[in-house]
Amino acid sequence: MKAPLGLFAWACRQIARQPGTALLTGITICALVTASATVLLLEAAFAATARELLGAGPSHVVRAVDATGWRPLIAGTAAETARTVVGVTAARPRLWGVVRSAGGAAVTALGVVDPAEFATLGQAPQQGQAIVGPGVALDAADGAPRLTLVAAGGSRTFVVTTQLDAASGLALHDAVLLHADDARTVLGLGPEQASDLAVWVYHDAEQAAVAQELAAAFAGAVRVTTRTEAIGAAIAGFAREGSLRLLLLVPATLALCLLLVVAVRRGRSARRELGLYKALGWSTGDLVRLQLYGALAVSVPAVLLGLAGAGWLVFGPARSWPAQWLFAWPGRAPVLVLTPAAGLQVAFGVASTVLVPWLCATLLPALRSATVDPQDLLRGGRA
Repeated sequence: MKAPLGLFAWACRQIARQPGTALLTGITICALVTASATVLLLEAAFAATARELLGAGPSHVVRAVDATGWRPLIAGTAAETARTVVGVTAARPRLWGVVRSAGGAAVTALGVVDPAEFATLGQAPQQGQAIVGPGVALDAADGAPRLTLVAAGGSRTFVVTTQLDAASGLALHDAVLLHADDARTVLGLGPEQASDLAVWVYHDAEQAAVAQELAAAFAGAVRVTTRTEAIGAAIAGFAREGSLRLLLLVPATLALCLLLVVAVRRGRSARRELGLYKALGWSTGDLVRLQLYGALAVSVPAVLLGLAGAGWLVFGPARSWPAQWLFAWPGRAPVLVLTPAAGLQVAFGVASTVLVPWLCATLLPALRSATVDPQDLLRGGRA
């Protein structure tokens, strides 16, 4: 029985005899792991980020509907009605909607009803002022940056006091925060109207029951969306938009199959060398360990590099390619600062999916040579 260190050195010597083959094999394995792990990490991270962002929001969102679609709510009346439902702890009207800037780009106008809600973004905007997200294009003008929005009754120009950094892009990429009165003007809402109603409940486990009671409490037709439904819709939307790109796993699987076929054929072509080792007194165990060490010396660094590359692509700084590639984002895509999630599970799953078949295909010739006479192997016989 040969010493493990000596066998590993001998395996490295064999690799050095064919550096080109070893390098191409390592690059192929690294590319396979990077592609597969990137897709799986991105899916898990997006789901975790959606749960984190939407989990910090209201338990329910109430919107009034009619035959034409959404319609405004009477803010005070809607809030009082929601508070009569057992289990509701708070109800807050919200002002928001999609409008266009002077350049024709669609932006999301948000009215600051409660300044404390946006305290982390700085001082709340006063009338005539705006806080904009990183993806909002500002008007080219001297002095303070400005933004012109096309309102229902004409255009309104606002002085931009703050433009948020790229880290807030996932939630506020195209958002424009305005004073409540300015938001109503831009959105075409009356003084007592609101876009929808955000509701918080005491127990999240009662979301479904409270949703039914909320819908029954309002005189008109309303649509009540729970936090659980919003999270499910966000995750399903990502899966739907990214489904075609997930087909990247199909060519990756085919490439892995081809790699395994090459490994098996290369092992068969080395049966003369295996016979020489057996004739010199090497045991089957020595040959198996030699093949194992050689396969690990090539594949383990490649897998580790592939996993590191996938982590850098998904969680590295200033990553806007997922929004551009998966969602075909018009204009400047947002930087997605995603929550790390399921990293160990994905790494273990991808590594085992690649390494186990690769090692099996590499060890097969050595295992089959155990019952073959060394003379047959030296003559090039079947192993």
